[in-house]
Amino acid sequence: RETAAARLALGSVLFRIASNEETRQVLETALAGLRAAGDERGQITARILLAMQAGKRGELKAAIHSADAAISDARRIDDRWTEGFALSQRLTLLNWADDETGVEAAIEPALTALRDSGNRQILMSTLGNLAIVAIERVDLERAEAYLVEAEGLAPRVGSQLASASIDRARGYLEQTRGDHDLARERYTSALEKARRAGVAASRGTYLSDLAWLELGTADAVEAVEDEASA
Repeated sequence: RETAAARLALGSVLFRIASNEETRQVLETALAGLRAAGDERGQITARILLAMQAGKRGELKAAIHSADAAISDARRIDDRWTEGFALSQRLTLLNWADDETGVEAAIEPALTALRDSGNRQILMSTLGNLAIVAIERVDLERAEAYLVEAEGLAPRVGSQLASASIDRARGYLEQTRGDHDLARERYTSALEKARRAGVAASRGTYLSDLAWLELGTADAVEAVEDEASA
């Protein structure tokens, strides 16, 4: 059981770095070991991670079906922590599938389960992702509510990278509102936290956000100057 649990932890790390064949093999080996050991909670987590990997490969229908089965098993063993994690990942899969109706129906059950479980880090990242979705739908009031809750969790989670993702979402919200100065401040804060965390991919993302912000600001200034000249 300990060996299988260690493989599951390794698979979880590999999944965040690169969702490739090596990751799949590690997770499937972990799943087999967890089944042999009778660890149902670990099995559900492994199955969800494998479903997420399938979703990344574009196999979204099968991935969502697998997530549904894992959620059903989490409820059967009355494990709210695992259920909340599984629901949050299913929400991501539905978003990848562009299933707006499914996403809307899944939001509150996922958030309720995460709040009940006390899984603050996943709750915080889920709120940040939901804020981005709300901003893209121009539902800014809802995005604000998600971000206020996430920002309240950030000091308790204590993760530089998680906090950076919330700063980025806040920057996106302020940019959408037209406050480029505040957006720049939050994107810069996200970048600094990503630098402290030493995560190159996140640094690249936040540098890109800042570049697009400056490009948009330059375009806006040029448009005003052209209108004034006319």
